[in-house]
Amino acid sequence: MREPPGPTGLPIVGNTFALARGQGAYLERVADRYGRVASLYMVGIGDVALVSDPDLVEEVLFSERYTKASVGREVLSELLGDGLVLSEGDLWERQRQLIQPAFTSERIERYAETMADRAAAFADRLEPGRTYDIGEELRKVTLRILFETIFGSDIDYEGLDLGETFEHITSPGNPLNQPVSFAVPKWVPIPMWRRYNAAVEKLERKVYDLIERRRAEGPGDDLISTLLAAGDGAMSDEQLRDEVMTMLFAGHETTATALTFTFHLLGTHPDVDDRLAAELDDVLGGRPPTPADRPDLEVTKRVLQESLRLYPPVPALGREPTTETELGGYRLTPDTSMLLSQWVIHHDADRYEAPDAFQPERWQRKPVDERHRFAYFPFGGGPRRCIGEAFAMAEATLLLAAVASRYRLEPVDSSPLSPSVSIVTQPTRDVKMVPRRR
Repeated sequence: MREPPGPTGLPIVGNTFALARGQGAYLERVADRYGRVASLYMVGIGDVALVSDPDLVEEVLFSERYTKASVGREVLSELLGDGLVLSEGDLWERQRQLIQPAFTSERIERYAETMADRAAAFADRLEPGRTYDIGEELRKVTLRILFETIFGSDIDYEGLDLGETFEHITSPGNPLNQPVSFAVPKWVPIPMWRRYNAAVEKLERKVYDLIERRRAEGPGDDLISTLLAAGDGAMSDEQLRDEVMTMLFAGHETTATALTFTFHLLGTHPDVDDRLAAELDDVLGGRPPTPADRPDLEVTKRVLQESLRLYPPVPALGREPTTETELGGYRLTPDTSMLLSQWVIHHDADRYEAPDAFQPERWQRKPVDERHRFAYFPFGGGPRRCIGEAFAMAEATLLLAAVASRYRLEPVDSSPLSPSVSIVTQPTRDVKMVPRRR
């Protein structure tokens, strides 16, 4: 078997600089030129196999020959521990079974009440004519929703005083800081890593305190109560800490970023924004959205689906072979990292007409279930498909509806967003927007 083909790159650094400059567009060019399995070399990672064919993605995600990429564990282990995102094998299977009852449809409907309340309050706080960093505002509200659904709506969220803590924890993932994040290990005492490590410790203490408070007060109608009851104490406090940290970071940054892209897309596509506003006016009649409204918000759903296609919050899934194996006719060794690229597949002209265009109506013509199931997979797939998918979609729908029913968000800069395609897809600049009353 032969090795996957790919661009030669530069001595020592390989394709690192080209990828840093070109981001998703570079991955698209590599896949277009070299095929559905292509080879890259990246500093700090080594050989990388870019997989951009839905059939091969399906093969990998449902095969026991592949495991989560070790690179992801190395980057996130201090923060997420052995939570669902990073755990493997028997531990992952046990934890998935214990956590699943917290994400049933009945539970999601209960959480959605909190989501709707916070979405309405968020819309109430927006001031017409004022300029907002909409990404920062959305991160605040999605984080609050998560804390209140995890630990209960009676939590003194303001008293936790975690704004700066989360800024320091998410700072290494900022597109401007990513070159340093990948090049400088966490044990090197540069200011960014000192602040990061101190912030992780502070948040960890808060999480342990909140777990102990919920245990002392007895069960409530929140997520942590479900986890505490799971398996009659089968989860240690350390494992609970890992799962809570995973939910906080897998759940708030991705949803906030997805909505940031969505609002910018609506602000630069007034025709779509008008169709969305018409639906919201018809369904809501000027009142805030409730969980019961979601089935009637078809245009809202399609807007979110299209935004998630163009800007999948997780641009690629990391995997690696457990032994030497064959994929698509090419040999892969156990030290090969794999990128199963949502970004490339979502922008494939063979699967989507005008793939770079924002066209929510494409999901009316050909719904998700009529496509290859891995032609569109913003929440991953296979046994490890995101457990919080229904939670995230309910939250995004209610936040989008609450804001868009009252305001048109006008972008300060209407030029296309240049995304950073790393662990999370993010805009490379702040997205400043101004609310205008409908």
